Amino acid sequence: MRLWMTLVLGLVLLGSAYSQQKPESGQQKPEATQQTWDLEPTLTNPITRADVLRLGQLHNKPEVSLQGGLRMAEKFIRKEKINMTSCNLMEGKLLFGTPPEKPNWRFWWACSRDAGQTLVYLKIGVSMQGVARRID
Repeated sequence: MRLWMTLVLGLVLLGSAYSQQKPESGQQKPEATQQTWDLEPTLTNPITRADVLRLGQLHNKPEVSLQGGLRMAEKFIRKEKINMTSCNLMEGKLLFGTPPEKPNWRFWWACSRDAGQTLVYLKIGVSMQGVARRID
């Protein structure tokens, strides 16, 4: 039944769209369509090849994938015996450090303590060498 109603509604809308009058070849087009616009793009501050080369290799694939970094962070949590029973992963983000060639993964958990009365955040960073550490 829903399929038939959808088809009927589609045909009604399609018919109303095609029933609108189209200007004949002898009729003049509306004034708004006769205007010509300057479509030549003008850049006030174009990006040069030197600007692109200065960026370095920021867009390379990271050595440690998101899943690999999360596994390393979970291994660190087990090793440090951190209670994660009431924690939810909120964010996993690739951050670029001071030298942009050394990105790090940052994982952020929100943990409720004291029967949900207190919210505690746990941040763990994972380097591209596979070293995990707690971030305060």
